[in-house]
Amino acid sequence: MTEKRGQGPFSAEKGPDPFSDRFFDVTPIGRMTHDDRQRALLAGAEEVLPLAREDAQANEMRGGISERLLAAMHEQRLFRLWIPRSVGGEELGLVPSMRIFETVAGADGAAGWAVMIGAGAGLFGGFLEREAAREIFEPADALIAGSGSPQGTARETDRGYRVSGRWAYASGARNATWFTAGCIVQGPDGRARTNAAGEPLIRAVAVPADDVVIYDTWAVAGLRGTGSEDFEIPDRFVPTTHTFSVMTDAPREDGPLYRFPFFSIAELSFAAVSLGIARHALDEFRSMAQTKRPGGTGTLLRDDPDVQSRFAAAEAAVRASRAMTYDIAARAWDEVERGDPLSQTLRSDVRLAALDTSHRCARAVDLLYERAGMTPLFTASPFGRAWRDVHAVTQNIVVSAGHYVEVGKALLGGTH
Repeated sequence: MTEKRGQGPFSAEKGPDPFSDRFFDVTPIGRMTHDDRQRALLAGAEEVLPLAREDAQANEMRGGISERLLAAMHEQRLFRLWIPRSVGGEELGLVPSMRIFETVAGADGAAGWAVMIGAGAGLFGGFLEREAAREIFEPADALIAGSGSPQGTARETDRGYRVSGRWAYASGARNATWFTAGCIVQGPDGRARTNAAGEPLIRAVAVPADDVVIYDTWAVAGLRGTGSEDFEIPDRFVPTTHTFSVMTDAPREDGPLYRFPFFSIAELSFAAVSLGIARHALDEFRSMAQTKRPGGTGTLLRDDPDVQSRFAAAEAAVRASRAMTYDIAARAWDEVERGDPLSQTLRSDVRLAALDTSHRCARAVDLLYERAGMTPLFTASPFGRAWRDVHAVTQNIVVSAGHYVEVGKALLGGTH
């Protein structure tokens, strides 16, 4: 059983969004063009921002998204961005989706993360058999949580698998309708199956939320509002139709979303969230600097030369990261949309952009945190929350600093 319990970063005052008109085409969907639908979805994301801001502190304290914010996200179809159109989804392109992730994260990091992870799971609909995809994704409240880490086992049986295991970091676990989980495939005798390279065979399984046990484990400092709890599947049967692999299976849908390498699309999505959180932090610091006078001085933060220098450096870092990330994302999307596989050069560029953006955004916020005094230590401080959240993103394996080695090797043409 499952245990249940204003303005975005593209506002006029921040200048025009240099990427606002580049990524829309005019292929009709019914009476709406793709251009119309993409703009409508971005407008829908902006509709949830006031609630995301208002509920941010309470969501952090409770360790999960409020029911009313969740309902607003469903109403605006933000969890359906990457579900195939064939099963009632939006199948939105990569770059407009990134803008939505960034926009929501610009109001609250946990809310932006929730949209990014919830929408991202829609990709699995492109790899499942059509009837299974309909069962999972057609309901209006469909929301998938889970983990790709192979922490469970799937033992082969007649027409499916017996699945057992426990997984960590399932964002949105308490709001999910289905869970996906990575498993090591075993034969009927319990021995691990291997692929042609002799490595364990890994497949993901999809199970309804009622088959899952959720554990209260998400007691963390950053992105606490994502509710990324542990979950267990205690020896459940999963039919073959409800298993897939985004790494080795050919997609069953033709769209470029499902042909784009999974890890690369995850990296760019994480970078978009980091950009939104960093923008939020800079905006909150700017507001604080108008009135805060550090103890022992009569000078406003905004008039302190050191603060002015730090803020300029932080702003430059975030703007430069955004420009690089969206440029590389657009070039990668263009290549896959043409029908070509994503080149190794662009894969490395995607990884470089995602890594550097996530870590540079954290360092940019650090520059300001060092001059913010005691204010960010309080849980009610939006700037403090953004500081905690932007650092939490950098700890995820997808944008771990350890990946710099792989990128450097690729750039240098190294072999070791």
